[in-house]
Amino acid sequence: MTSNERTDDVQERLAISRQSVPKQVPEDRVLNFEETYLGFDLDGAIIEAARCIDCPSAPCMQACPVGNDIPTALKQLEAGDLDGAAATFRETSTLPDMCGRLCPQESLCEGDCVIGFAIRPNNAKEPPVAIGRLEAFIADEQRSLHGGYPLPDVAPKTGLSVAIIGSGPAGITVAEELQKRGHDCTIYEAWPEAGGVLLYGIPNFKMRKSILEAKIAFLKAIGVKFVFNTRIGPDISIEELHDKRGFDAIFVGIGAWIGGKLDVDGESHLENVYMATDFLVRGNLEDHQLPEHLRQALRDIGSVGQVAGGVPAMCDGVTQGEPGMELAIASREVIAMSTAVALSHNLFDGALLLGICDKIVPGLLIGALRFGHLPAVFVPAGPMPSGLANKDKAA
Repeated sequence: MTSNERTDDVQERLAISRQSVPKQVPEDRVLNFEETYLGFDLDGAIIEAARCIDCPSAPCMQACPVGNDIPTALKQLEAGDLDGAAATFRETSTLPDMCGRLCPQESLCEGDCVIGFAIRPNNAKEPPVAIGRLEAFIADEQRSLHGGYPLPDVAPKTGLSVAIIGSGPAGITVAEELQKRGHDCTIYEAWPEAGGVLLYGIPNFKMRKSILEAKIAFLKAIGVKFVFNTRIGPDISIEELHDKRGFDAIFVGIGAWIGGKLDVDGESHLENVYMATDFLVRGNLEDHQLPEHLRQALRDIGSVGQVAGGVPAMCDGVTQGEPGMELAIASREVIAMSTAVALSHNLFDGALLLGICDKIVPGLLIGALRFGHLPAVFVPAGPMPSGLANKDKAA
């Protein structure tokens, strides 16, 4: 290709607008917790891949923590070679279907994509190539074509064995790579099911659980063994894994379980104070997927909650909270998420909804009726003047 032809090709690619990624319409989305984004179809994915101008310096690759060869994968997709594109991603990543959904691409590969800040003849601006969505599409299509993850070549047995503590992203990645190299891998997991943060920390609207389930089935198919409900320390020691069970190496990948602290009075010694991670776990998993100590339903606590959101409501919540009432101050987003989780798990006996000026209230009313089939009282009201007691607002 001559330099003039290269320039023409680049300008043609820059003229392609970003393809919209289909997603659930709001009317459907409020009635379920399934994935928000439905993903590209093949035609849309090929057009979006064609926006890549194959930069010689490939800044997207430099910004990718694992160094995915993004330009090559997108060229293969553009040519219709889905297997080749997936293989390119899998050269550097064992989790492209998950990373394509969960990585913060806007500050990584897509944040450095030249398409997002290229100068066009008409000075028009276009978003960067949807690298994350294309990565997820490619991996999903490969699983669909093969009826699951394609099985790799596995090296002959080396006679060496590895104990892997934790079945989160780090643990399952190490297990896959070592098992393919001929080492026998056993993953020890404290929880009843595998996945770590991919299971308990990622809600279904971000990534459906069937993707993780397929990954675990793949690991078992290549010979990885799992031991559940086993905590290293209380149940079995590192020394026992090495000295009595004969593991030649031990990998510890238990994640970041210690949450951030507020350092406020009562945080550490009062009863029924929960970290956000614990609440997320309760909302994201069924009871049988939880360790025994987390299976106690939150509704057994028996406390009354008042949640304040928005600047006026926060002020009123702080100044007018009734004695004996638990008080939480949260953003609108936190209110919507936490209430939706509680509704879906039938943790409320009823709902009292005040106001119509905030967009959350109608949504919570729908949620109360749809998920919990709760008795709900809706009190229409305009903006609440600051300084009124809570009981007066409901009057």
